[in-house]
Amino acid sequence: PWVVLATTLFGLLTITFTITILAVSIPGIAEDLDTSESTLTWVITGPLLAFAVVGPAVGKLGDRNGHRRIYLIGMAGGALFAALSALAWSAPALIVFRVLGASIGAATGPASMALINTTFPRERRAQAMGYWTLVMAGGPVLGVVIGGPVVEHLSWRLIFTGIFVMSFSDILYNHAVWNELYYPDEQVNFLSSLIDTTYIL
Repeated sequence: PWVVLATTLFGLLTITFTITILAVSIPGIAEDLDTSESTLTWVITGPLLAFAVVGPAVGKLGDRNGHRRIYLIGMAGGALFAALSALAWSAPALIVFRVLGASIGAATGPASMALINTTFPRERRAQAMGYWTLVMAGGPVLGVVIGGPVVEHLSWRLIFTGIFVMSFSDILYNHAVWNELYYPDEQVNFLSSLIDTTYIL
């Protein structure tokens, strides 16, 4: 169970901390994209609203289609739009990519919670959910803390490149671990998950 917890929480962290990671770097990004700071605030506001609105609604999809599949779709969508954010050529493009990435990535919240609840025995479930709450609430805070120094010393585009690598690695590892160790009788087809993600987009 702890392997499932670690892998799902790592994926959840890569989604949640990206929501606010550009919060303290808006002036520099606005200059880079030749836009106003007021326009670029939607890079933060948009994903926050999308995550808050879409997240709770996605839980029902997990009940119908399987929480592991929904989790992988959320991670795949987050990875895709992180890569597109790194390539954004204008402020509107960056805003759209961030909002869509947060909307699809929001699926990892309820899906990871459901996976933890079904994997852990009742007596250990509260402890596991405590870690989930820590990551869910602490991810956006971590984004604010590390976003500024990374952008100052490196590049805001490099942030999203790193997020893409982390997200894609988590997808591959989760797919292998869940199929081989925990759910051999109910495997999730990785290609099918990617096709589902494309269909949603």
